[in-house]
Amino acid sequence: AASMRNELARSVPTDAAHGGRGRHLAALLIVLPLLAVPLSVIAYHGLAPFAVLLALLGLAVLLDRRGSVWPPLVPLLPFAGLLAWGALSAFWSLDPEVSLQRWLKLVGHFLLGAVLLAAVGRRFATDAARAWATRVALWGGAGALAVLAVHALSGGAFLIALGLTTPHPDAASVLPATNPAATVIAVFCGPVGLLVYRRYGAVTAIAAFTLTAVVVATFSQSLAAKVALAAALAVGGLVLWRSRAALRGLAVAVVALVFLLPALRLVDPAPFSLLRTAAASQGVTLPGSVIQRTYMYDFVLARIAERPLLGWGLETSSVLPGGQERVPHPTLDDHEFLPSHPHNSVLEVWVELGPVGALGYAAVLWLVVGAIRRHAADRATAAALAAATTAYITIGLLSYSIWSSWWIATGILAAATAIGMLNPPLMHAGTQREEPRPDDGPDQDRRW
Repeated sequence: AASMRNELARSVPTDAAHGGRGRHLAALLIVLPLLAVPLSVIAYHGLAPFAVLLALLGLAVLLDRRGSVWPPLVPLLPFAGLLAWGALSAFWSLDPEVSLQRWLKLVGHFLLGAVLLAAVGRRFATDAARAWATRVALWGGAGALAVLAVHALSGGAFLIALGLTTPHPDAASVLPATNPAATVIAVFCGPVGLLVYRRYGAVTAIAAFTLTAVVVATFSQSLAAKVALAAALAVGGLVLWRSRAALRGLAVAVVALVFLLPALRLVDPAPFSLLRTAAASQGVTLPGSVIQRTYMYDFVLARIAERPLLGWGLETSSVLPGGQERVPHPTLDDHEFLPSHPHNSVLEVWVELGPVGALGYAAVLWLVVGAIRRHAADRATAAALAAATTAYITIGLLSYSIWSSWWIATGILAAATAIGMLNPPLMHAGTQREEPRPDDGPDQDRRW
């Protein structure tokens, strides 16, 4: 720790625009978000308070500098609009008190994210900060992967012995304890791969990604993490190949998904059950979690159709009428139609906030992908950040509540890591490669 502090202190810019204390704190903001990966193995719920601490650190950095501490307002508008509609939904919510409580938490997440990302975006990246970020990423990632493997090989006994999970006579109930960590690893895989590529080259980066994918696929119980890694690899490869054209396609695809997913009910009143039946007729055995989601998604689609204009109110998924009824399937033992939330970010926004909320969510996704397209200085950077975005969206479509504090914190910390990589000094670090420019037509960005 002392070595890192001294090295960062010697390397941080000393021009008049930076205060003395702010120089040290700013360099740490490039490194610390990457601790999210090892922290997710120890206590993934700790990611939310960890993000709060980093936001306070970011606030100190902003206050230590001359000039305005306010972040750019235009990128915040879609988030602010979604928050405003969530507050209004309390007027027609099934449970106004729950809606307002969740809204207050989301306002807190919004403010801490704005402060942290504004601080990271002040371009404090240094060679020493990047070097330490790479070390933290590699050692933290290796440690997290080792825990995943040992936990699985020990039949779940490893985390129990450490006191990090509750003992249970059924190992199948203990093994999924590392699922949240696997999903966090999937989200950070792209940015970490970029750090490794910049410092050690393409071969090492590919080897690191391959090892990560093999460990997650072999030892993790999280289907969402496995699908997310595959989707991230596919999108990252497309961006490396077609760059800006692929990013435009990704932006269109995610927005289309937001608006077209509820429209599946126009094809069939229970489209996901139709897919389940078709799979069974072909002799395909689906995992129990997938079967449950087919019932869950069809149930949510039906509730969306009942209140298609306003939705049922923010954070009301767990109290939707009929959600506690049992699923009529022989392999699902006493499972409810909707035990807590839809396990699908798009459906959750639609059922709670209606089309206006869906429009706000689509605007947020468009903004994120558009920011990568505008600000990434080369193909490798664009591919890594598009892969991280794809992994986060994919996991959101398969697991967790979109409003979950630790999952929002994961997105904020990943975004902080990404913004640190978008700073111009980082783009010329490490291997000093010149990226080939894509041939995307006459309107291509000349930087690529």
